[in-house]
Formats: sequence, structure tokens, C-alpha cells
Amino acid sequence: MIIYCCTNKMIKKIHHFEATKETSDTILGDWYVDYLYERTGHLTLFTSEKSLLPVLIPSVPVDTIFERFLVFLERFLQFIVIQQNLIDSEISLMNHKIITKTRNKRVLGAMTDYKKHIKFYDYEYNLASLLNLSCFLSEIPFGSISYERPKEVTKKLFT
Repeated sequence: MIIYCCTNKMIKKIHHFEATKETSDTILGDWYVDYLYERTGHLTLFTSEKSLLPVLIPSVPVDTIFERFLVFLERFLQFIVIQQNLIDSEISLMNHKIITKTRNKRVLGAMTDYKKHIKFYDYEYNLASLLNLSCFLSEIPFGSISYERPKEVTKKLFT
């Protein structure tokens, strides 16, 4: 099961959420989701609670955002060289989802930093460019994860 912790902006777009205290049973934990208004088009930023791994995808159509996220997450994990059997296991645990409100300010702080970096990165509104942008963001060290890079923390979690 996966828990998506959505910002108020995102909840307004998807029109529903559940109050829950449950947590995800996946390696990367709960995923925080925010809707971004950018110059090239609207984006959705997903951030792993455990590793702060950022994943950016186009926001439209909003009704398929979580299904498209799983496809893009699989590609991103392959891109950073996670073993396919571990990826398959992680994705299979994410078939059942619960959507709730955000609850961890540490993750929200990281997302704010990501949004600032996105504004200065030259990217196109396509999956390949967003994959590169997500990889660029995953190289930013954060004090809340002992000044490690989210990409490296993710690799450690999968070993």
C-alpha cells in the first residue's frame, strides 16, 4: 500500500482525500505530492518521505496522475541503476493507494527547495527532459538526510 500525502493545491485538483494515520509499506515510504505552475506547463512533484527522491511528471491529465507516476518512477529507478526485481517489488506494493494531506514539514521543506531549483533549470515539457531534471534535483544534498543526496539514499534503501 502507498500513501500519497498531497498539498492543498493538489487536493483541489484531485477533489478527494482520506484522513489516515497509516504509513506506506514500501521501501521509499510515503510520497508527497504537489502541483506546480511552471512556465512550460503544469507539473506534479512527487517526493519520497524516506529518501527525498524527487520525481517530476506532467500534471495533465490529472485523473491519471498516480498511474502515470508509477510508470515514471519505474523508469527513474532504472535510470539510477536499481535492480529490476527490486523495482518490480516496490511498484507492486504501490497498487493500493490512500490519498491524504501532508504531515511531514521536513519533506515539504525539501519540496520548496526543489521548486526553487526548477525555476533555474532549462528543461522541456517532455518525459525525457523531466527525467533529467528529476535526476539533477536528486543530486542536491539535504541536511535532513545527513547531507546526503536523495539519489544515493535511495540506492542505499534498495540494498
